[in-house]
Amino acid sequence: MKIKFWHILLVIILVLAVVAIFLITKNPMPKNADSISIINGKTGETVELKGEQKGEFLKELGAVKSKFKKIYFASAGYAYKIEITANGKDSKIIVHKNGEFSTDLFTYTTESDLGAIITAFIEKTKPAP
Repeated sequence: MKIKFWHILLVIILVLAVVAIFLITKNPMPKNADSISIINGKTGETVELKGEQKGEFLKELGAVKSKFKKIYFASAGYAYKIEITANGKDSKIIVHKNGEFSTDLFTYTTESDLGAIITAFIEKTKPAP
């Protein structure tokens, strides 16, 4: 009886490890979206992306290489917050100033300056004065 218990426990641990590895290694950037809002953490300005802008923005985000850093608990501030709705499900990406970003569960680090990419994209999408 004790051996059966340990076998079951081992299987549960292995399944949880595989699920954790999958969640940690998958690309956290979304591939499609019904709506995207970018909120500047300094000014509070909100930019709503529409039409082709959404696809272009997601393509730029998808090109960013990221690496898992830690489990995300909370944030005291942010450079940008990206709110994404896809298939009725809301998610958010918190972009920090130190080259990190957080999703609903994890914090990732990037070699790219994600804040600069977002700033450049917002400037590019603003209408000419």
